[in-house]
Amino acid sequence: MRPGEVVELAALAGLELAAAVTLLELESGGGHNVWGHDGVDTGGIYVKGAEVTKDVYLKYKARRHELGLQGVGPTQLTSAGFQDKADDAGGCWDWRVNCSVGFGILAAHVSGHGLHDGFRRYNGSGDAAERYADKADAGVKRWRGLLAGTSSTPSTMEDDTMVSAPPGTNDHIDIIVRGRTKLYLACSYNQTVDVHHIDFWGDTPQLGGEGQGVGGARKAFRLDANRPGPIAIPPNASMATIRYTAQHSFGIGVV
Repeated sequence: MRPGEVVELAALAGLELAAAVTLLELESGGGHNVWGHDGVDTGGIYVKGAEVTKDVYLKYKARRHELGLQGVGPTQLTSAGFQDKADDAGGCWDWRVNCSVGFGILAAHVSGHGLHDGFRRYNGSGDAAERYADKADAGVKRWRGLLAGTSSTPSTMEDDTMVSAPPGTNDHIDIIVRGRTKLYLACSYNQTVDVHHIDFWGDTPQLGGEGQGVGGARKAFRLDANRPGPIAIPPNASMATIRYTAQHSFGIGVV
């Protein structure tokens, strides 16, 4: 769900893309903006598993200490402190804000304690949190393979338009962008990609003809982990060609 924004927000948080996608799979079935299923009274305010909206969230927040804390949104922010942090950033009910805060929390845990313990701390403590971390380990491994193009395991992300470019010197990759408006690039923290140029192409006019350039080309720039874009996609573009040099794989998302 919204893969281009996942690429963007994970990069801004300094969180490995595979970890960000795994978090969304574990917490909300792939990034759905829904209420959690914790065993607390809803007070008739919200329905567990239903979509989170601003009006309902504010009613919940007014009574959360009375009814009990419930997970909120794609990253299932549950503690009052984390929900308040998201509210201060624009609203815990907002998909982007929720992901941004959740990714930041997990990134801090992983940075300080490693991947396994970082996921365990995100979930809580005890045996359930340990099992959660085990699932996260497997999920991150699977997504690393998917992003590197070495795994055929299907993802649960809807409208998945996120691909991985392999390492290469003056190499190129083509990606379909028809009907999309923004292109994001993302690499792991402390890594860079030299993008030599990006060209956008329109539909082939006739059988045997050649696709026509449609403008919007980007000249050379260096991609850093915290600068994912977006790059505007021309409205009549069908394909983008990205020529690059990289010592590692990196993610490409369109939205």
